[in-house]
Amino acid sequence: LGMQGFYRSMMELEGRKHKELEEAAAQIVKPGDAVPIDSAPQERSEVELAKELNAKGGNIIINDEGQVADKRQLLSAGLNVVPKPKSASTAPSAASARTSGSQQAYQGVSSSKQAMRERQTRLLEAQLEQATKRAADDEEEERRRVEHAAKSRKTESDISGAKERYLQRKREAAAAAAAAKGAS
Repeated sequence: LGMQGFYRSMMELEGRKHKELEEAAAQIVKPGDAVPIDSAPQERSEVELAKELNAKGGNIIINDEGQVADKRQLLSAGLNVVPKPKSASTAPSAASARTSGSQQAYQGVSSSKQAMRERQTRLLEAQLEQATKRAADDEEEERRRVEHAAKSRKTESDISGAKERYLQRKREAAAAAAAAKGAS
């Protein structure tokens, strides 16, 4: 019940955050409004914004490809950063801008869920690898023990030969003792 409750509360929290982001995006961009998009050179890229916030004491992660790993940290007070269009000739409509904002919020939630799944997958793989290694070690130890037992086992001919030698020595000792008594 402990872990199940924990994950349930995590999912509810992520769901509430997602709904809040959708509502904020819906309030900012209404269906009839046109979204002005300036392609002015003074706009800063996400990487520049992240570096600036890191310089001020923020903790924004930039991955190896030069992209911001968690865009939710760039968003402040419900204002979504709309990504620049790929080509200058295509300008998104208000509906597509609204859906892209909600998609960004959803991708933020789904990326955290995906990261959680990846961590769990790596943990399970590590546990499986340890169990496999432990089983292989146990099997190797059992094989060594069986080999040692087989090596130390005496064959029937070895046992019968040792028994005959013992009985021969015993007879010789008895004969020597009888000869010593007879000579005295």
